[in-house]
Amino acid sequence: MTDSLRVSIYIDPSCPWTWITAAWLREVAPQRGLMLRWRSLSLVQRDGTELPSSMPEQIRALASAARIQSHRLLRVFEALHAQSREESIGELYQMWGERLFGGPARTGPPEPPAPELVAELVAAAGLPDEFAAAADDESWDAALSDSLDAARKACGPHPLTPALVLDDESSPQHRRARLRCGPGTRYACCSPSPVSLS
Repeated sequence: MTDSLRVSIYIDPSCPWTWITAAWLREVAPQRGLMLRWRSLSLVQRDGTELPSSMPEQIRALASAARIQSHRLLRVFEALHAQSREESIGELYQMWGERLFGGPARTGPPEPPAPELVAELVAAAGLPDEFAAAADDESWDAALSDSLDAARKACGPHPLTPALVLDDESSPQHRRARLRCGPGTRYACCSPSPVSLS
């Protein structure tokens, strides 16, 4: 297939399941002609800072810190998006995930991300200081709200992370064929109605 299928992935970087999905998508994207576009889905905006009561006590500190620092990183994503720096968004998310979640060699839960992590990642990516400053610039929260609204429009009032939204120009059959990864793989996507892939 020579044409690309755009897939908008609405993410909150604090979610480990989103990180796993992102790794899978990065792996299959070249094979399936997918153009990945990272979009913001702030759990802080969707749910507030309170964690679900069902969350185990041993990971509450990690989840709380990750959610707050993730919201700051999403502000940076929006600043990059405003300058059409999509590749930088993907690079920062990759660096965040490697630092926070690590790889298969990690033993035990990760440490809660420190407030300086976002600035460290921006510097490591070679981006100008203005993007590190965006992490604490609340004016980017309006763009985060717009992104959350776009996810809600595509997926319903309580979109989950990750929410995959496929380009409207493709037929459902085309989408299924493009995203099928292998036997037994099922993925729910918003397109704008859910598509079950198998």
